[in-house]
Amino acid sequence: MNKVKHYCQAISGVQLNLILWVFTFFIPKQPKLLLFSSGGGKSYYGNSLRIFEFLDDSEYKCVWITADKKILRMLLSKKKNVVYKYSIYGFWATVRAKFIFIDHDNTDFCHHFIFSYRFPVIQLWHGIAFKNVRLQDKNVRNVQGLWKNIRKYYIKKETSSYKLIISTSETDKKLMRDSFASNHVAITGLPRNDIFYDTEVAASIKSHLSLESFNKVFLYAPTYREDQKVNPFSENFWVSLQEILEKTNTVFLIKKHPADNGLVVPKNFSNIIDVTSMAPDVQPILTATDLLITDYSSIAADFALTKRPIIFYTYDFESYIENCRDFYYDLKEILPGPFVESENQLLQLLIDQTWFQNEEHQHRYSDFINAFHKYQDGNSSERVLKELQLL
Repeated sequence: MNKVKHYCQAISGVQLNLILWVFTFFIPKQPKLLLFSSGGGKSYYGNSLRIFEFLDDSEYKCVWITADKKILRMLLSKKKNVVYKYSIYGFWATVRAKFIFIDHDNTDFCHHFIFSYRFPVIQLWHGIAFKNVRLQDKNVRNVQGLWKNIRKYYIKKETSSYKLIISTSETDKKLMRDSFASNHVAITGLPRNDIFYDTEVAASIKSHLSLESFNKVFLYAPTYREDQKVNPFSENFWVSLQEILEKTNTVFLIKKHPADNGLVVPKNFSNIIDVTSMAPDVQPILTATDLLITDYSSIAADFALTKRPIIFYTYDFESYIENCRDFYYDLKEILPGPFVESENQLLQLLIDQTWFQNEEHQHRYSDFINAFHKYQDGNSSERVLKELQLL
């Protein structure tokens, strides 16, 4: 395997994909072999993970492909079917798989998006669409001239390999269809959200993170910012927050986006804990969360299935739109709120949560859930399997 790795490092991702592409013309698919990956091949969570585990005891042979040696060793220790992306086994599984499940793009399993369209892909994506993505992303739309046409061509070429794209509602289905230029979109719900209907997960994650002694769990889970120059909290905020948390025996967890290097969390407060490295998958943490603080992340739509309070801390709204992403919707219209732009406002809503029981707010919250979730039953993985069997 080490020899293969060194060889792979000596040639480019395009060349590797070209080799795999050639193999697809004469190596037959194995009908029951399914390949799974996530986050560019460097993660083990999300929708891909949930389907991988759901099908573990099924008629299919499910194999996880990863570019991360830690994930490889972890899955091997659990006796899971796993292959290293840069190995003969990884190459063979990629070419032979009947379908490949991803949650980002084809680099989840391939080495470059060029020539990856020969592989039959199930696109699970990594969240409900709030922000413009792929063909609707302003970074694609705003590019001019030849380069714009080239980017669009390769995005459409890549997404032409998608045999199925999942979504959560009629609204979400339309956006996914437009973003990926595909009609192969089905409403199934997100497999990762099935976890909210498993009553044992919350206790397990509390034990794993040693949270049993706290009365309540608050979670701050912001989205990724391409521009990471603005710190969301001051030193004074952390001090005031700690005082509030101590009075109510509440713990404040911070789960950063995997690519976030800007948010600095203090380590000297007993009730404030950064769990980013302790629990890479945020979904189990959400099951144990009593109140979520987020911003423009679609994690809000996931968490809404719990029908627990959400606060939207939008301290950099204008800057985010200008420097990072734009949105499919007017967020102030579709999200239930409340929206806060300052630390003091946030602290006040944490102290007094009567706003959540307000009749108008509950009505907006209910509309939000129904707009983004056709199904609210914990059977999304099963529906994905049914769609798979129709292909």
